[in-house]
Amino acid sequence: MRHPTVETILNFVDNNAALAEVDRAGVTDHISSCSRRGEKAREFEGLLGFFQEDAVNEPPSELLEWGVQLFQPVLR
Repeated sequence: MRHPTVETILNFVDNNAALAEVDRAGVTDHISSCSRRGEKAREFEGLLGFFQEDAVNEPPSELLEWGVQLFQPVLR
């Protein structure tokens, strides 16, 4: 198997449904035997975990509500 693309590895790490099961199996096999891509997958897992746990990047609730209201249909 050729090296999986960065996008494929990201989809694999994120358990993205866009990655077909056959591709998922191929990526699993590849990253277990290829230290270069295995290291890349571990880096992405760490980064993804950081972003999922880090609440600093969450906007204040008032700002989020304001943004949602911007896209509400205007009733006439």
